[in-house]
Amino acid sequence: DFDQFACDISFTGSSYGRKAEGAYRSDILSYLTSFDLKIWGDDDWPYRFNYLPQLKSKYKGTRLSYKELRKLYTLSKINLNLPAPQILTTFQPRVFEIAAVKGFQIIDNRPLLHELFNDNEIVTFNTIEELKEKINYYLINEKERRAITENLYRKVKENYTWKHWAKQIIDTIKNPDKYEALKFFKHLSLSAGQPFPNNSLLLTLYKILSCAPELSTMCNKIYLLLVRKTKLGLLPFNKTNLFR
Repeated sequence: DFDQFACDISFTGSSYGRKAEGAYRSDILSYLTSFDLKIWGDDDWPYRFNYLPQLKSKYKGTRLSYKELRKLYTLSKINLNLPAPQILTTFQPRVFEIAAVKGFQIIDNRPLLHELFNDNEIVTFNTIEELKEKINYYLINEKERRAITENLYRKVKENYTWKHWAKQIIDTIKNPDKYEALKFFKHLSLSAGQPFPNNSLLLTLYKILSCAPELSTMCNKIYLLLVRKTKLGLLPFNKTNLFR
């Protein structure tokens, strides 16, 4: 296991086949081939080697099991975390998964990261040069790398386990007035003389706004259009036609 997973930098994730998202990820990785880099992913990664042949020797196989991922996260000196490129402001659960097994990670910067973590808990990058500088720095400074890993582990364990998230979801459903995004929609529905959407729809709206704040303006316009159509009697108000 040690020989298989131990490395300076690891990346595991989708190649996105022939989609543009895959070009984004593979381009970043192509700048890191001078390092001890290991890549795992789906069966479509070889397609990227047609354009970036230097990655071929770094590719170690298809997706890993959860048991194998735990080993990789702990045996890699640096786990390179590249959230899906189409997610502009937030990130995926991998941040918490790596942290939970005390793995060190450098992550493609997203604004929401800095709402949950401080600079002593998470390391981000905005450019290729910044990424390479931080890789070189943390490969040398093991003590600092371990300190950040421990800080992030404690933060996640104390605040961001699946149990914590489940409690927040339940609280969102039971107490929607606590959340500003949901207050807005409730205000619109009441001003239009319509019932507030049921809990399943309410939660869907909350997820959209919390996961991608840049979509909130579009969602607001859609909702206003729905309210206007309903007032004009052009359509009934129900959850199936919210995004028609």
